[in-house]
Amino acid sequence: MPEIQPFRAWLYSKKFKSEISNLISPPYDVISKDFHEELKGLHPQNSVRLCLVDSPDDQKSYETTAATFSSWKQEGVFEQAPAPSLYLTEEEFEIDGQQRRRLGFVSLVRVTPFEEKRILPHEFTLAGPKKDRLALLKAMNAELSQIFLCYRDEKQVLENIHKKLIDRKAAPDAEMRDYQGVKRKMWIVSDPIDIAAVQNMLKDQSVLIADGHHRFETAVAFSKEEPNRGAYVQAYFTNLAGPEFTILPIHRLFSLPENLSAEMFMERLKEIFTVETWKGELSLPKLMALRKSDPSKIYLVLALSGSKDRLLISRKKNSQDDAEIFALQKDIFERVLDWDTSKVAKGVIQYEHETQDFLKTLSALPRGAGFFLPSTDIDLVMRRAQQGERMPQKSTFFYPKLASGLITYELPK
Repeated sequence: MPEIQPFRAWLYSKKFKSEISNLISPPYDVISKDFHEELKGLHPQNSVRLCLVDSPDDQKSYETTAATFSSWKQEGVFEQAPAPSLYLTEEEFEIDGQQRRRLGFVSLVRVTPFEEKRILPHEFTLAGPKKDRLALLKAMNAELSQIFLCYRDEKQVLENIHKKLIDRKAAPDAEMRDYQGVKRKMWIVSDPIDIAAVQNMLKDQSVLIADGHHRFETAVAFSKEEPNRGAYVQAYFTNLAGPEFTILPIHRLFSLPENLSAEMFMERLKEIFTVETWKGELSLPKLMALRKSDPSKIYLVLALSGSKDRLLISRKKNSQDDAEIFALQKDIFERVLDWDTSKVAKGVIQYEHETQDFLKTLSALPRGAGFFLPSTDIDLVMRRAQQGERMPQKSTFFYPKLASGLITYELPK
């Protein structure tokens, strides 16, 4: 159902081939102020100078960024792909000591409203980031990052194209390692037969937005203002049926309210959940294995600051689509703590996806409580999206994040 098209991307010039690791940047929404300055210090042409403005409240910041992009094209920092192409990417990374690989491709995709159900959202968005992304798009007339989309293909069309490249020892057009140690390779795919195979693969299915909801909603808004220039947005696609598809949880931490002791908190939890001692080290693979052994239940691990004990809390699922993320919201935040969604949105919750970061943040929280979650089931996310329902914010963490600046789409004039 989604219409995809090859395009002539702007890529860093071949003269920067050995420096590309210092030129790419992570998505704008994970870049703090200090990290912004650190990235700029890596290289004078680091893509963060184009992806994130210094002062979002100052229109001149957007104009300066647009001027920088124009000058980099003129100076040969960027060069355009010789023919309309797809851009096949391979990412190698480590999770819990295991090496994994993700394949994907970048193309243009026609912008369509969510009501058409060609492209499905899975979470709600905030107004602030959309305003910034629209201002940057209008100023630059270009996109340096992609919407992250997921499809399902049991026939492994993209994987077979990748295998052909490897079998004939085709050298990547770009190769790099990012700040998190993710090794990335990119091949330009311009063969019309390969492009048609990928287009046909997507004809009879909807795709899910994994990451980039703000950018896609920005693209929809822009397409209404500029139907021709805004007809397409660049997107990254990866296969949910891939053997190493990775989705990580996002754990929750907070300080208990002053009027609620840890003892009272536990008493209220025991009215809803079975509470047992968690044995051994805190481990996502161990928690995932426990849930797999009994899919009729939900499982979370509770940790309290000042205590070395970890507690396994569980209960029977209320329905097939019940999940830990809903138990956390409905049972714990709303029933136990009397927090509605507006309270949670005000920043009382902290989020971590790495086990060590979870423990470090917990130790620094006064009266801290942390809920360690298993990964959300991607099939559940897809089912709800197809039904027009969305997940709570920060239900999923698709890893690794995409690299900004590696592949740039310039909109038609």
